[in-house]
Amino acid sequence: MNTKSLICPNCGAPIKPADGSRKVECEYCGHVVVLESEEDRKKRLRELAYEREKAKHQVEDERQKAGRARKMKTRLIVIGIILAIAVGSAMYTQYSKPACDPSRYMTVVFTGVDGEGRAEVRTASADGIDVNAIDYDLSSDWDLSEGDVITVTASSERYRLTTRSWQVTVTGLDLYLSDLDSLSDEMIALIHKKTDEINDRNLHGFSGLRDVNQVLSLEHVAFYLATDGSRNNILHDVSKLVVTTYEGEDMTVYISSYYEDIRVRDEEEKSFNYEKCMYCGNQVWLGQNTLHSSLIDGFESLDSVETHCRTSMESNMKLQIRELDAE
Repeated sequence: MNTKSLICPNCGAPIKPADGSRKVECEYCGHVVVLESEEDRKKRLRELAYEREKAKHQVEDERQKAGRARKMKTRLIVIGIILAIAVGSAMYTQYSKPACDPSRYMTVVFTGVDGEGRAEVRTASADGIDVNAIDYDLSSDWDLSEGDVITVTASSERYRLTTRSWQVTVTGLDLYLSDLDSLSDEMIALIHKKTDEINDRNLHGFSGLRDVNQVLSLEHVAFYLATDGSRNNILHDVSKLVVTTYEGEDMTVYISSYYEDIRVRDEEEKSFNYEKCMYCGNQVWLGQNTLHSSLIDGFESLDSVETHCRTSMESNMKLQIRELDAE
């Protein structure tokens, strides 16, 4: 036990411990001092040496970390400078190219039938722009339906494109006819034109009506459309025929030309397509003379036409009727 130069830590007076005792009370202030044994002192010195060594290693670790951080910072600065130079060079190269809006030099043309439409890019050079140096890509170019939206993406090595992508709505496809009210007057006239050709064969080519009877009038009076609302449809274009029979009597017959699976394009550029067209009806007797008799395929009334349409259409179809103004 170390008993040299013991001084009271409270009042500073000298204190003298008794032999073998680890506690001593200051005779001046009464403060109790616990004396350190030799074993405790050695242990304290070992701990102190350990703490010093630990602090030394911590300082060295911090120094090495700081060195690594400085090296990393230097590397990052160098990399940043290199990237800045590369980006600057790329931007200079890009912005030194002539600028153009690629959407101005192309159109997307849609063709075909609704649900099976096709898209095609058509280009035209203007303003000194070479469209062959611009690549156009469509997100979809087949099996398109009316109203679909596709994305056009442009790229070019020669030009700086001010627009990279834009959207185009599919329009102008042939639509399966499912609504009579949607037909424009121009579309109706186009259908009537084809019907007139069929009626002419019915009247002239087969019945011989115009050779032996007098046609007083022939006018389109109604459309009858049987449709499932999708791809299947049958359109009857019904005309009212008034003739003078051999006996000199006026007679009215309703003749019908019908079309199956009609597809129409009722826009600025109009079209009328179908899978099958024929005329239909019962054989109507128009009388006879000494040379031959005259028959024509037709119906005696519009009610008969409607009955024929309803009995000949499929069960999942609905019948629409549109009466037409007299021509």
